[in-house]
Amino acid sequence: QNVRVKFEDLTTGLPAIGASLSTGTQTVYTDLTGQARAQYIAGQNASSTNGVFVRACYSPVDFVSAVDCPNAVTVFLTVAGQALAVSIGDDNVLSSAIGIYTKRFVVSVADAAGKPIVNAPVDVSVDLVHYRKARNWAPYSFPQSISPAEPSTYSYTTTVAGVTTTLAGYWCLNEDTNRNGIVDAGENIDGSLDVNGQPTLEPRKSDLLVSYDAPTVTTTNSNGFLIIKVEYSQRFGGWLNYRIRVTTSVLGSQGQAERSFVSDVLESDVRNGSFQTPPYGFQNCRTAG
Repeated sequence: QNVRVKFEDLTTGLPAIGASLSTGTQTVYTDLTGQARAQYIAGQNASSTNGVFVRACYSPVDFVSAVDCPNAVTVFLTVAGQALAVSIGDDNVLSSAIGIYTKRFVVSVADAAGKPIVNAPVDVSVDLVHYRKARNWAPYSFPQSISPAEPSTYSYTTTVAGVTTTLAGYWCLNEDTNRNGIVDAGENIDGSLDVNGQPTLEPRKSDLLVSYDAPTVTTTNSNGFLIIKVEYSQRFGGWLNYRIRVTTSVLGSQGQAERSFVSDVLESDVRNGSFQTPPYGFQNCRTAG
């Protein structure tokens, strides 16, 4: 009883901003049970695991100065509660129904301590980065080298009547460079036209769609997870390189993640799937057809 105790926050960096101890710089005394108490009041920033360092100095007599600390015990704390980490996961399952392929992904949101963030609002978007042109469909697993330069050329083999031929294919950059859905000057690179003779953009935004697996569920569950999906016609299987982006914001702190994929197909459809007909043609990236 009556042991002098002063609590000190020795944390450095962002977690220290706005943080305080309820006792301030005052000396407190232990009670009949030998305990002295102080509350740590976190600031606006989360910390890494054990990123907060609090020291309790104690002495049977008065401290001789503000820096006097003849005896001490320390504790490490973690300030959680802000969404700082977002991940996109997937499995090897691709489902198909009425000519539509569906690929699901799991989004996980965690705080700096690795604990799940519950009810974190998640915004999802997809960007069609490249489209493929070739005479024949051929398997193409990602990631492989798809160059940001245009065109990114690759080779594949095809066998007809026992004769194997090596052919060239092309990964072409999305022609809609500013992603506004309008054919602006210099964007109709391959010169393709629609049935009315108007310039077109390859690929179209509607060729692959992203959404929430359950339309009304747009936030993470009690385990910090949310299921999203991409859907596309079987026709575009293997012909698109797309990038999923997810973002979340909790208590003013944002998290973001991106992952790239190639639109996949089911092995059972390889023999006669509609994707066997090239949807974007087979000429190089600067030639229609």
